[in-house]
Amino acid sequence: MVPVSYRRALLFRWSREDRLAVAVIAVTVAFLVGTTLFVFAASTQTATLAADFESTGSTTYYGSTADAEAAAPPEAVVLPVGEVTGPNGEDTLAVGVPEGTDRKFGDRRLEWNGPTRGTLNGRATHDLAGETTVTVEVGPRSGSVLAPSWYAVAPETVARLGETGALVVDPASDERGETPLRGVLRFFTAGTQQALGVVALIAVAGGLLVGITAYSATRMTVLDRREDLRVVRATGGTPGDVLGLFALRAALLGTVGAALGYAIGVITANGAVSAAVAVGLPTSLSVALTPDVALFLAALTTVMVAVAVVGGALAARRAAVAPPATIADRSGGDGPLSLRVLDGRALVPTAATLTAFLLISLVFVAGVSVLAPVTATESATISEPGASHPVNSRVPAGYVDGLEADGIDASGEILLFVVRDGDPVPARGVDYENFARISGADIVEGRAPQAPDEAVAGTKLGGDFAVGETITIGGSTRSAVARVEIVGRTEAPGADGAALLVSRRTARHLSGVRPGNVNVIRASRLPEPSDDGVVVTDAGFESEPVADEPLALEIALSNTDPAPAEASIVVALGDQRRELDVALEAGETTRRRVEFEPVSAGSYELSVGDRRSTVRVQRRDQLSIRGLPASAPPGSRPLVEVIDATGAPAAGVSVRAADAERRTGDDGRVRVPLNETGDTEVVAGDGGTAATETVRVREEARRRPTADLDVSPDDPDVLVRPVASLEVRNPWNESFETLVTLTGPAGRTTRTVELAPGETRTVTRRLERRPPGTYNVTATVGSEPVADRAYRVAGDERIPAAVATSGRRGTSPIGEAIEVAFGNLQLVAVALVALAGAMTVGATTATFAATVSACSRSIGRAC
Repeated sequence: MVPVSYRRALLFRWSREDRLAVAVIAVTVAFLVGTTLFVFAASTQTATLAADFESTGSTTYYGSTADAEAAAPPEAVVLPVGEVTGPNGEDTLAVGVPEGTDRKFGDRRLEWNGPTRGTLNGRATHDLAGETTVTVEVGPRSGSVLAPSWYAVAPETVARLGETGALVVDPASDERGETPLRGVLRFFTAGTQQALGVVALIAVAGGLLVGITAYSATRMTVLDRREDLRVVRATGGTPGDVLGLFALRAALLGTVGAALGYAIGVITANGAVSAAVAVGLPTSLSVALTPDVALFLAALTTVMVAVAVVGGALAARRAAVAPPATIADRSGGDGPLSLRVLDGRALVPTAATLTAFLLISLVFVAGVSVLAPVTATESATISEPGASHPVNSRVPAGYVDGLEADGIDASGEILLFVVRDGDPVPARGVDYENFARISGADIVEGRAPQAPDEAVAGTKLGGDFAVGETITIGGSTRSAVARVEIVGRTEAPGADGAALLVSRRTARHLSGVRPGNVNVIRASRLPEPSDDGVVVTDAGFESEPVADEPLALEIALSNTDPAPAEASIVVALGDQRRELDVALEAGETTRRRVEFEPVSAGSYELSVGDRRSTVRVQRRDQLSIRGLPASAPPGSRPLVEVIDATGAPAAGVSVRAADAERRTGDDGRVRVPLNETGDTEVVAGDGGTAATETVRVREEARRRPTADLDVSPDDPDVLVRPVASLEVRNPWNESFETLVTLTGPAGRTTRTVELAPGETRTVTRRLERRPPGTYNVTATVGSEPVADRAYRVAGDERIPAAVATSGRRGTSPIGEAIEVAFGNLQLVAVALVALAGAMTVGATTATFAATVSACSRSIGRAC
């Protein structure tokens, strides 16, 4: 039995070395607590960011329909797939959607509405060539999980074309499938799980340090209390009593150290976040102690105390079991490998301590080395001013053209977060030629992508991406499915070499970024900013100015500075004056409306800021003729419409053609007889308000619809997507069915139009955003061109320059996303490595202190 006085002395009389051990345990536990808080905060932040993007199902591709049906759960939909060639020679897929299918996946659907294709704006007849050629009537499709270029047809049609595989779409769960339909949440949760794995590895190293520290402190106490231990054993103390006493003493050291470390870790983590916010570092982490975090930390500290108990017990084991007469003897050497200056027993704990430090440091160095190329780049990243996150940013893709016109290499990119086989796969939608120039990428295997359904994989990208393989990928922030063929492997520095690169068309389907936009633009450098502040880039009336009608002027303004700016713009029409106060962010563009009182017909000076122009105000009764064909056969009677300056039908107006005269009805329409060949003038009305048009009357002329093409607004700025409208009229006494095509600067819209006699139909196309300049829109009816309209994009090169200058140099888009979501990771890494260094120094000090203390009576000679 151990006397009470000895028990109290061994348990509670702590030396300077004991207090050092408590400090080392506290720093170690603080490091583990801080690391845990940051990782849990990142996990919580991930869930918050992705709360609106919950996975809504999955899809798996099989080599045959039979395999798919055998593997599909009851609630899943099996879609047979066949490879086909469309009427324009494009290779794509025909997907068999069973009749009655109607499933919702987030904000998109998988449904059967007859044969459809997502690239159409109207119904059309297409010949699909597979093993056989099948003609199908195809309608437009929108809001579907299927890729827009795919044909959705009946399963029987796919069987006729030739099945090449099948997709299983499972709405119940995304765990059983190869590819989640919306992968952003699983992308980040998979990354968080990997981070938690790193924390577990660090916790092992931290536990090793705690055990070594407790071992060293207890061994030091054993050496200092040899005489007391000999007395205790000689007076009846059992080895179990001694061992239990020292284990309890190690538990006290560990408990006090763990409690201090817990408090220090919580305070330090919150202080680091507060300091980051105070100095302006981007972070949105919240390191609050939630019940889950508290439970995890309680378990962690309990394990650390248990490790300390084991370390203390191991250190006291030799003294506890040794005969009392030998306890006071010095251990002497360690055999032939004994050290001459310090106790050879310091070698193992010191080596273990330094190994733990190197392990922790290497984990963070590896992490920083991975993140460094992701979060830093020599290029500049241009995103939308004020966007909370690069994924939320929308930048006109046309800015790339403007930057390249200034000699700056640029790449417009769409950020994607997809998952394949359970692993996160960073992906981007790019124009590969532009990407290669800005990234210095080279194709090392295969070739560069040439079609929208082709992709290349970075050589640093994990996973199996073999050239020639066709893979299934799901949506990022929207539910979607697509199949792309890996046609090459590309090598590029940093994160650029660790991404799957798909076409921007595919990326838009996976992300929901609209045509004409990208998330970010990477440029080789930032353009020189302007200091002109807010400028007027365009001004125009909403409609043709008409006398005695209120006038509305629309003004486009842009801030060309790389910083917020304010201005007061003076707007005047004749003697009417208005003042417009404007405040814009860097590179921001806006449109403002200014109203004027009605004026009489005539010419007026218009001034908007430093811009001057002359405006002609028409009389209200000024007439115009619509719908007159450019050519017509003799004896025909085309239907025309006469309107006034406001666009209202002009009733009872005289319309003359050669010697024939007719009057318009209440709807302003009348049939005009064309009896003689040659150029015939058609005149509506009399005097200065009359309208005159010319028609060529000839024998070989064919009856065909007429068309009027309009672009609204006709002078958009760089942030506006204008709408081209083609008004197709049938002026003849017979019906028509014809193909109508509208072609803009970056694409076309084709529709089949049916027109009854006198009927009018309108075909529209929303045009892409473009940089400042002049562009053409053309229209064809049948196979013949019928209209050509030029429009001008207002603005100047200073606008993209201002937006670019508000971007960030040396920050990649993925790095910017990480920093906004989780804070400055390099700062966190440095702080945690510093804590690891502090606890390693403390543990090493404690280890050597034990040996120095043991040798205190023999300093100056070998111990």
